Amino acid sequence: MRQTVFLFLKIVVSVLLVGFLIYKIGLDRIIGVFLNLKPWHVLLALISIAINIFLGAINIELLLKSLDKKLPFWKLQRYYLTSWSLGLFVPGKLGEFSIIHYLRKYKISLSEGLLVSLADKGITFVVLILLSLAGIHSYTTQNIFIAVVILSIAIIAMSIIFFLTGIGRKFIKTKILGKRAKAFKGFAKAINKMFSKPRFIALNVLLTLVKWMVTAVAFYFILTSFGEQISVLWIASIYAATIIVSLIPVSFSGLGVKEGAAYFLFAAAGVNATTALSIYFIFTLLGYGIAILAIALAPKN
Repeated sequence: MRQTVFLFLKIVVSVLLVGFLIYKIGLDRIIGVFLNLKPWHVLLALISIAINIFLGAINIELLLKSLDKKLPFWKLQRYYLTSWSLGLFVPGKLGEFSIIHYLRKYKISLSEGLLVSLADKGITFVVLILLSLAGIHSYTTQNIFIAVVILSIAIIAMSIIFFLTGIGRKFIKTKILGKRAKAFKGFAKAINKMFSKPRFIALNVLLTLVKWMVTAVAFYFILTSFGEQISVLWIASIYAATIIVSLIPVSFSGLGVKEGAAYFLFAAAGVNATTALSIYFIFTLLGYGIAILAIALAPKN
């Protein structure tokens, strides 16, 4: 009951935030940008989303290879697409962990599936932090920037302590998993095996960076076609910062929060915030459209 109430409140917050942004900018101005979109704008956005999903599946495959596990890539692609889609609707992107269920069909244990999911998300978080720091440094006060850096280092350090030290693993086993620890037997062994093959982790880091740069490049070409001038690196930094902000659990999957952050940051960067946010909405709408279709066609096995 409590979870249902919190979910409802988050949906309300998202609706209010998006509604406020539309009211502040003006619906007519947003529609004006939409009407000026060219077919190639939508196609480019769709291609960038498709590339992101494709590379995301490769990232999972790389981490599975580090554990000497594999499955047909076309199957993995479908599983990843489904989990990515669920991540847009389940709070905190927890829906992305649904891939663990599919991986078990190929004799990949709960421990191994959980490790692969956590490692992929941890790498993504670190890459996003690094991309966003430049933007945060330019558009916030020094105190806020220092606080973000300290928080980022603390989160990374805690992750290392939890997963790479005996004390951390014992804490996870006794305090977090508790009675469910038996189901995740072999988690520590899987960690050791994964980190004994760092080349797969390094490749995952590289492809994760490529993923976000692909989105930034697509956004750059669409935005500049409207006469705006901004560096593609700034777009990457702003986009990464909006994803980080969206992890704050106050709205439904960050909806409304990341759009608000995008409006503020693009305005601070000196571009037309209405145009930038309208294009941002296009990427969001297309993403949710793909997700709805993917969930409707989700694999049964």
